[in-house]
Amino acid sequence: MDPLPALGLTLLLISFLGIRFRVPPIFNLIGGAIFLGILIGMPANELITVITSGLGRVFALFALIILSGAIIASTLEEQGYIERIVEDIRNFSGNPFTLSGLSGYLLALPVACSVTAFIILTPVVKGIGRSEYQRRMLLFCVAIGSLISFSLVYPAPAVIPLVQSLAPDLPPVWYDALAIPLSLVLLAGVVVVYRKWFQCREHPGDASGTCDESAPSDVSRAERSFRPYAPFIAILLAIPVGLALGLSHGALIQVIMLAGAVTALAMAAPDARIGGLQRGTKHAGIIIFGLC
Repeated sequence: MDPLPALGLTLLLISFLGIRFRVPPIFNLIGGAIFLGILIGMPANELITVITSGLGRVFALFALIILSGAIIASTLEEQGYIERIVEDIRNFSGNPFTLSGLSGYLLALPVACSVTAFIILTPVVKGIGRSEYQRRMLLFCVAIGSLISFSLVYPAPAVIPLVQSLAPDLPPVWYDALAIPLSLVLLAGVVVVYRKWFQCREHPGDASGTCDESAPSDVSRAERSFRPYAPFIAILLAIPVGLALGLSHGALIQVIMLAGAVTALAMAAPDARIGGLQRGTKHAGIIIFGLC
């Protein structure tokens, strides 16, 4: 069969199996690869070789990035710093829909996974909503916000191979100069739609637009510190150092993510360090295998 319609049939199959029967992504995607190879007439030995080599290439490119991101996220979560970060975002906007979408958008980048960002933010966002329906709408905003940045902004794992393959000579900063504004515009549109949708459902006669505002943050100045942001600061500071050492873009991403993970572990209390490392490693394994 021609590769293009074969790919279309494969996408339909894995979508059906994942949605209808909830087949685990790892087995669903590997089964989809085998199904595609059979459709296009690839010999069995070559098919298995191609699948395993594909797994290996993706692992080599993303393993350290995703492991570092998962460790950063788990270590921050162990210390309650995710709630602190969300509180700081709330000071920027009291609207819970903006807060939820922006939190997902921002967190998905340093943790290198939209799924990880959603899981971490779910209990925090649920505490913002005033009703079960609003909580559900806010979680949709978190999910879509994390997917937007994960799918469009460099150096998200979903974007790296696209930029390297389609525009290898384009500096990532020039790509993000276009991708970040466009992605934020898209996120703003999603937030507006969900907010209006919620108002029409819960407050059909209210045109004021203030019924779903969150209460202002009451986190005292004494409680604030740079610790929740230390891994992200380390990532930013490692960029000029890596460039000065002459690292390629691929190597630079590995180094700066590792710097963030080391900083998160170094500044954490012993219990949070052990818990964050164990949970982060376990979660990273699930993400890496699914991505491969």
